[in-house]
Amino acid sequence: MAAFDTSRIRVAEVHSALKADGVITGTVSEDTFLGVHAPDGIAEVRLSNRVFNFEIDHLQFGRDCGGQPCEACE
Repeated sequence: MAAFDTSRIRVAEVHSALKADGVITGTVSEDTFLGVHAPDGIAEVRLSNRVFNFEIDHLQFGRDCGGQPCEACE
């Protein structure tokens, strides 16, 4: 996973050797969290995979509003 800021500069890159289990019934034993933070926000996330099994359960990115509701940042 690579994260880019609003200037499209790579601000983080995270690698994981974990693979999905190929099961679609909600198992979570192989799930892992990958996270990045950028003070000026993340404008783009790129995900890549070199193995067959690849699962994404949740993706969330954007700007840190310093504890304010998101509308306060816009």
